[in-house]
Amino acid sequence: MRSFAMDSFAPPPPSAPNPGPNPSPSPGVGPGTSPAGGPAAAPVQPFELKPQRVPFLLPMVVPSLIVLTLLGVAGAGAGYLALQSPPAALGALGVAVLAALLTLYAAGVVYKKERYEILPTRLVAHRGTIFSDQTTELEVKNITHVKRRLPWIRYKLFGTGDVMIESAGSSSSEVVLRSVQRPREVYAQIQALMRQNGFQLAQQHLLHEERPDLLGVVLEVLGFAASAFFAIAYVGLGMVMASPVLGGIAASAVVCVFSAGLLIYFLDMRRRTYRVYDDVLVYEEGFLTRDDAFIPSENLADSNTHRTLVDRILGLFDVRVSCQGAGQEIAFRRLRHGVALDAAIGRVIAASKDRPRPGTKPEPEGADAEGAEGEDGRRRRSKRAPVPLPTPSGAAWTGQLNPALGRTIAPFVIGMGVILTLALISVPLVLALGNPMALGMFAGPPLAFICMGAGSRLLQAACTRFEVREGSVKSRFSFLSVQEREFTYDKITGVQIREWPFDRWLGTLTIRLWSIGADQPLDLFNVRHEDVDLTAFLIQTGVTSQDDLLTIPARFNLRRYLRANFAAALLAGVVVVGLVAAALVVDLRLLGLLALPGLIAVGAYAYGRAYYPRMQLRCKDRHLEAYEGLILRVVTRVRYQWVKKVQLTRYPFGDEGDLQVFVAGEQRLLPNQQKGGGLAAAAAAQQQGATVPYGFRVRYVEDLPVFEALLDELIEDGPHPEEVEAIRERRLPGPAEVAAGTLHESAPALGNRLFLLIAISVLSVGPIVLLPLTIPYTVIEVRRRRFRLERDRVVRQWGILYRSQATILYSRFDSIQRKQGFVNKMFGNATLTVFTAGSSNPDLVLEDMPDADAVYEVLKKQYR
Repeated sequence: MRSFAMDSFAPPPPSAPNPGPNPSPSPGVGPGTSPAGGPAAAPVQPFELKPQRVPFLLPMVVPSLIVLTLLGVAGAGAGYLALQSPPAALGALGVAVLAALLTLYAAGVVYKKERYEILPTRLVAHRGTIFSDQTTELEVKNITHVKRRLPWIRYKLFGTGDVMIESAGSSSSEVVLRSVQRPREVYAQIQALMRQNGFQLAQQHLLHEERPDLLGVVLEVLGFAASAFFAIAYVGLGMVMASPVLGGIAASAVVCVFSAGLLIYFLDMRRRTYRVYDDVLVYEEGFLTRDDAFIPSENLADSNTHRTLVDRILGLFDVRVSCQGAGQEIAFRRLRHGVALDAAIGRVIAASKDRPRPGTKPEPEGADAEGAEGEDGRRRRSKRAPVPLPTPSGAAWTGQLNPALGRTIAPFVIGMGVILTLALISVPLVLALGNPMALGMFAGPPLAFICMGAGSRLLQAACTRFEVREGSVKSRFSFLSVQEREFTYDKITGVQIREWPFDRWLGTLTIRLWSIGADQPLDLFNVRHEDVDLTAFLIQTGVTSQDDLLTIPARFNLRRYLRANFAAALLAGVVVVGLVAAALVVDLRLLGLLALPGLIAVGAYAYGRAYYPRMQLRCKDRHLEAYEGLILRVVTRVRYQWVKKVQLTRYPFGDEGDLQVFVAGEQRLLPNQQKGGGLAAAAAAQQQGATVPYGFRVRYVEDLPVFEALLDELIEDGPHPEEVEAIRERRLPGPAEVAAGTLHESAPALGNRLFLLIAISVLSVGPIVLLPLTIPYTVIEVRRRRFRLERDRVVRQWGILYRSQATILYSRFDSIQRKQGFVNKMFGNATLTVFTAGSSNPDLVLEDMPDADAVYEVLKKQYR
């Protein structure tokens, strides 16, 4: 592998001439030609990059040195003038000098560890500090967004820039090439590497070009100016009143700096350009600091438009584009022809779904297509479940849907009726008390609250329209502002059919759509059954119902109920014994206290008897289908290709437990929002800005390990109806089979957790007395963890009483990361982190692994 150091960086020439970030398209570009119209480009050769030393270190070192210098001078002055102690002054200067030397040393270590590998199919970024090391590996096929940034001063002085490469997951999996020389050539190399891995990026046909409208830019700048005017005026007035001369000078300086900032922002907005080609979305931003970026059409997920009341008056639009990740939206603001831009993006997304996915290989033909035996003797058809064929043009069901106003307002009408009925029942009591005002105080606030809610929901329903198209589903809300959202079928990861009792009475339903690129689901709420061709719609989303291959039901009974709630049952048993003993010794009337918890327990058990028989998971030919609910009935359909993780939790003393299925994509919680389509296990994340993964859970599953293993088989290889019974009859694999299918097995190191436990207990003082209990618990808990790498998947096991197991197939990996912090270095181990597409948080963490290097190599080999 070639290596290019700080002052001798000379990356290989781009595979095709590239005069700039957005070269004009040339005729004759195709899969066998370069963008310049010549012969196919030569493969990109592996090479290594390092940042240029001076521009990389300056932003890291200069602010710290300035602060240390000021502190040192201030400390020396205070020691000499206030304390009249020259040794104190020299000591302060000495401390500042030592801190500055340590800062320079730490910056040198950071620079030494920073390097980037550009390989034929992946990118690897190495970085670290004095106490930590980190390696992030990203497959080229998973790249969703590439940006080149040319910082104004740094680029002018040193000719360096940054190249930011994002994948369809967390910002933690982003690879940033910082302060690299010749950033334009590196940017072109990344483009060539992506073309080599199956991306189009030819920029042959320009579909639409747009720039922010001048009126919109002026409005944007005036909005910033108005928001800052009062703060500046308030602070400036106080400064002038305190010291007219100095305050006036300071206020004038602040006004000049703020005005210069507004001018730069105005010029920045005017320099923005957005271009939509048939295979890539390209945009340029910035005035002094220049940003050039592109999003390949293969990884465009969804787009939506937004208009405020002022935008509607002025005819302006904001267009937001998502590239396969929760919250990873890119906003194109203040556009005059936003509808045309959104339509062009929609056409690109629709056309890209028919192209081969980057990094995929042709399916084998003949006998190999039916299945070949793997090393473990199992027959395999393919590494991914089959993707539904697109609906033929003209054969898709299309239509417009409106929320039913009667269904929308029905719950509020019933709520009003209940409040008024209670008020009428209480009239005799109010008259007997001689206080008629009490009736209004009792009924008034609830009625006002219900009326406000009814008005809000009625307005939302009256102003919302849904449009089902051949390639997408679109929602439009138009009142004072306009909000449009559009989900394409091939990026929809799950479909939920939700019915409340009102829906069953009034013939309506709500269809909730999950998307890999959106941080909120799209709800077609309260639409009439008769207006929806549900069968055709499910076919278009790829989750049409077929014969059941396998059914995984919830088997609820008293024994499993007590084991599922073992801790609560144990505590309840202790309380009952205590109350009985107290009643026998003190007063038998204390037995009456058992009535309330007894009623709660009986009620919970009775509810479970009614609720869980309706819960089950059905494995279909191309998708999973989960049923749950008693009052709110929900049917969830998910294609196999979007299942990213399977997790089971086994109850104590048996093989029954809960089975959770995690689906690509996440929902970002809004203020006061319920968890919606997320998992019950994510209830702790109920705060603003938190995200919960999409998915569902089946509880009280018997023979849990069998079903979990079978589910992994179906998700990975694609279901074979003739093999389901054979797999099911195999039951649990024996030790020999497990050993034959295991590539590597490991356990976390114990020293890390014990060190942190003792250190935190000592520093916190109070927990020291609990160390005789916490140390044995920690030892047992760590010893119960296991990591296992199999041929198709990675497995993590943990838990003492409730044993849990999470599995992720290698084919679902988006990126992997190796981290080694201070404590890891002390004990000679590291932590490996796995990300999947559309996840802002790690999906699997293999912590404190003593053999992390060996496991890391196995992971890289398997998932590639």
